[in-house]
Amino acid sequence: MTPLAWCGSHLAPHSVAVGYVAHVLFEEEWGFRARLSGVPTWALDLAALGHDIGKAAPRYQARAARACAQGEDPSFRLHELFSAIAIAWLGAVKAAPPEPCYVAVVAVWEHHHGMPGRLVAPERGVGGLGGDV
Repeated sequence: MTPLAWCGSHLAPHSVAVGYVAHVLFEEEWGFRARLSGVPTWALDLAALGHDIGKAAPRYQARAARACAQGEDPSFRLHELFSAIAIAWLGAVKAAPPEPCYVAVVAVWEHHHGMPGRLVAPERGVGGLGGDV
């Protein structure tokens, strides 16, 4: 089964589209910041392409398939944590230079955290997951 980004949308094309939009919107600013910091511009690509990779986890996909089959929106709460871990691993095992990977990790971890109520829903616990992590 092809991993879902959400109902009716596959993860790979969604990630590529986000990469394209990130370049259209942020290429000039990111290039400027990259020159100042010395972090290569491909860190933006890594963050954009990997921002939702945590959704590919089998448990998320099984829950998404059930939700979509019932006409409901799937929940991918805290998928950005798993996405960030996957990208950090690339740097940790030296599959890619660590510093750009870690810059991408911060961007991925933060990509939903500007949303009100994203991390804590008191009635359901951290991330709104309750005991079902």
